[in-house]
Amino acid sequence: MTFTAVTRRYLAFGETRFALIVFLVAVAFTGAQTPLDAWTALAAAAGALFWLLIEYPIHRGFLHMPRPESPAFRRLHARLHSGHHRDPDKPELLFIPWWVTAPSALLVGGVAVAAAGDRGWQFFCGFWGTLLVYEWLHLAIHLRYSGRNRVYRFIRKGHMLHHYKNERYWFGITNPLADYVMRTHPQAGEVATSETVRTLGFEPHAGD
Repeated sequence: MTFTAVTRRYLAFGETRFALIVFLVAVAFTGAQTPLDAWTALAAAAGALFWLLIEYPIHRGFLHMPRPESPAFRRLHARLHSGHHRDPDKPELLFIPWWVTAPSALLVGGVAVAAAGDRGWQFFCGFWGTLLVYEWLHLAIHLRYSGRNRVYRFIRKGHMLHHYKNERYWFGITNPLADYVMRTHPQAGEVATSETVRTLGFEPHAGD
């Protein structure tokens, strides 16, 4: 699998095309509203940093929450994450669905623009661009793209351990440093292989 092949697969999915269109529209609108200057880079960097900060708590806190009692919520969670752990190599379960990204774009973009005016659009572009990078990295890892970049290989190794060694560790993709801060990036030999790494404890239940 090559970089080009991964990118083609990435662009073949409706979820990523939708997210990319949102990004391109935001970039075009930003360029028409404000000049490119040092503040543009700073606002975009702040948006990227915001994604890097929230990725870990969303993954660990929400996507790895205890099994919900509601059958409807379990089905929702299966689409968002537990189904991905059951079948890690199924590309359709890799991406954030459009019905999550659409309201997320409205929320993050709306709050950013309300708080910072035109600079809020630049913040949003940085945030959304980093989300697109996250989606590409996630797909590349599961397509077994090896790559030559050491940082990418480091991220790939951690994510494979998260899926096949122990789901309680190695949560970061675009921000693996958060795992060091939260002490969830041990050496592989320091933790046991989890019996629930593929199910997240979501055993089959009547009505699911």
